[in-house]
Amino acid sequence: GHLALPLQFLVLVFDVAGVQGGLGEVNGFTDDYMTISGIGTIISGLLGSSPVIIANESATMIAMGSKTSISAAVAGCLFGLASFFAPIVTSIPEAATASPLIIVGFFMMGAITNFDWCDFNSALPAFVTIC
Repeated sequence: GHLALPLQFLVLVFDVAGVQGGLGEVNGFTDDYMTISGIGTIISGLLGSSPVIIANESATMIAMGSKTSISAAVAGCLFGLASFFAPIVTSIPEAATASPLIIVGFFMMGAITNFDWCDFNSALPAFVTIC
């Protein structure tokens, strides 16, 4: 009971910092997007909704050359439309989602080439996290 809030906080911090830090480093973004995501997460918590987690959608938009927030607005609208298809999506067996997740994980592994694998103090935790 009492550990749920601090554990969720840690998951959010590492998830948001990792994904946004990686996307920002690759694309030369400033730290403003971290502040915006933090404010959005606070507001979503006050409204009782899920936190703002920037993930595959942002990575895809950035990889395709998006530099403005228009692509985020379009993605938001498409997510809103997708909610009407939720009953259809829930009928897909969970085993069918394994292949796309493995492929996404494969594409995400490209970021580890820039990691300093000779520094044991950072390489071991990174390796254990990936495994």
